[in-house]
This record gives sequence, structure tokens and C-alpha cells, in this order.
Amino acid sequence: MRIAIVNQHLEDATGGSELQCDLVARGLVGRGHDVVYLVVDVGASSSRDSIARTRSMPYRTRRVARTEEAITAACIAEDPHVVYWRFNRPMLSPVAAQLADSQIPLVFAVAHVDDVSRWPVRPWPSASLRPRAAELWTRLSERRTWGAFRSVAAVASQREDFVGLVPVEDQRVIRNLMSAEFARFDHPRPYVAWVGSLQGRKRPEVLPDIAAKIAPLGFDVLVAGQIREPRFASMFNDNIDNLHHVGLLPLATTVGMIAGARLLVITAEEEGFANVLIQAWWHGTPTVSLQHDPDRLIVTHDLGVSCAGDIDMMMRAIVELASEDSVALETRRRRIGLFAQDFFATDRTLDALESLLHDLVARK
Repeated sequence: MRIAIVNQHLEDATGGSELQCDLVARGLVGRGHDVVYLVVDVGASSSRDSIARTRSMPYRTRRVARTEEAITAACIAEDPHVVYWRFNRPMLSPVAAQLADSQIPLVFAVAHVDDVSRWPVRPWPSASLRPRAAELWTRLSERRTWGAFRSVAAVASQREDFVGLVPVEDQRVIRNLMSAEFARFDHPRPYVAWVGSLQGRKRPEVLPDIAAKIAPLGFDVLVAGQIREPRFASMFNDNIDNLHHVGLLPLATTVGMIAGARLLVITAEEEGFANVLIQAWWHGTPTVSLQHDPDRLIVTHDLGVSCAGDIDMMMRAIVELASEDSVALETRRRRIGLFAQDFFATDRTLDALESLLHDLVARK
């Protein structure tokens, strides 16, 4: 099949959907498909920090402007059998409609809970009138994109609990892929890992409290990711001896850091399916999540502790897991790793995606 993937790219933007699109492209090329990655420009106001500049790509790329007209024109020019769209909803409606007119089916790959929600689920800004008015306008604009699903051929959902939330007949669970890249990460003391962009919705403001809780145990808190909101930079200058920002690391090094951690802490609000969860579980690292527990996998399969938004519970769980004896820890790590390597097996995910794409092409 000729397959076009639409999203930003890891060379320009560090995010979960960009990583997954890269892995999807690599996997499909490995199965003999002709893949072109239509790289949507990040825009002047976006970060161009990258964790992928030195990675070779076995698939073709074609840069397109961040407009519905440019994306549509590029899709039609490439004449794919099917388009895999992982670029949220804002420009989906006009592109999907024109592709449907050209008999090119579009798969909408869910990247965030907002992709399958009529209204954004993120919290409202502060009580000040101007930001709330701007947010209201943004929410109304996002709500209008709901009609895009009339032109979507199928939905690929990374989570079971997202299936059936949008008006598209063909919806299937296609789990996220795990990157095989790995580099050993060394740190002189045992540590707890936190990985993500330092911005409001990831709630990094709790990191100093976590560091204080585990300081008596001799643990550090290592934080990997770009500081997107300057207000969070100051926490690393407050003489907290066991809180360290290691910056934006290459993918392989990030995975190595997660693999070597005693545990991974997730403080983010609800989102899609954080890649760092799979990276942690794959290497047997338990996770303590304040709120994010996609498909309740943490609770159901005992992959750590899911705290349902209870910060006190999260702090207790971090201390308990950090204090676990070596025998119990090794048993836990082995069990978590075996579960993840089966549940997120690469061939299983690619089989499911390939089957979906074949079905859509066969219906044309």
C-alpha cells in the first residue's frame, strides 16, 4: 500500500504522537509498504527542539505548510491508498472532506482525550476575564471540529475506553508501539524519574515535594524534558540537593534513564496514552501516577500505583516503592516487564494497524 502519515515530526517537535508516527512509519516500511510522512511545519511560535535529529529515516518525508490547503494538496499529490492522520482535530474537517471526495480514506489516530471529546477536558484558566474569554473562543472553535468525523473512514484508538466516543462506524484499538532504542544511563545514586515537558498540564510543581519526601531515603529525583514555561525553571535553583533537571535527552538515553529508575512518577492531567508508561513497563519500572491511568492498566495489572488525583496517596506510594527490598523489587520488575512485552508486542500492533488499512483500501 501507499500510505501517507500526517503529523509534526520528531525532528521538529518532541511529543508522544510524533514518536508514534515515526515508529508506525518504520514498522510499515519494514512490512513492505510505501510510506510518505507529510511533515506539518511546527510554525514560528513552536519549539524546534528535537530528540531525533541524528536518526536515519527509512521512509520518505515531505514538508508541508501548516494550512488545510497545503496538507490537502500534498495528500492528493502523493496519491496514497490511505491517509493516517495523527494531527488532532483543528484542520481535520476540510482535509478529510476533500480526501473523501477524492476517494482517499482517512484514518483518524487518537492522540489525546480531547480528540474524542465534544468539548476539551482541560481545566479552565484563572478567574481573570481575558484568559477565560480567550479560552471560551478556543473551546467553541474546537467544538465546531466535531463535524469532521462525517468524513473520517475509521478511528485507530490507542485506548479501549476511547472507542465508541465519536460518530465513526469503524473504530479499533491499535496500541502504541515501543521504541527499541536504548542507551545505558548512569547516575551515582538511586533515583526516581519524571519525564515530560515542564508545563502546566504536566503539573511539575509537585516535584520539590516529591524530592523532599524521598531525600531521607537517599534518593534523587531526575527530571528529563524541555522547560516550556519559565516559571518552572526556578525550582531547580532553590538549593534542593536531590532534585536535578537533566534536560531534553535523546530518545535512547531517556529510555535508559527510565529503565534505571526505581520508579517513574506521572503527575500529568488526563491525556492520551503517555509513551513513558510503555517505556517504563517494558523495562520493568513500576509507575506511580497521580491521575493518568489509561484503560486502568496500572490498577488492573498491578503495574505500580494509580492515585485517582490524591496527592497524599501518591507521596505514600512513592516512599513505599522506593523503600521496597531488592528481592520484592526484582520480582515486581520481572512481572511488569513480561506483561508489557506481551501486551504491547510490536507485531501485534502492526498486524492490527495493517489489517485496518487493508480493510479501508479494499472498500474503495
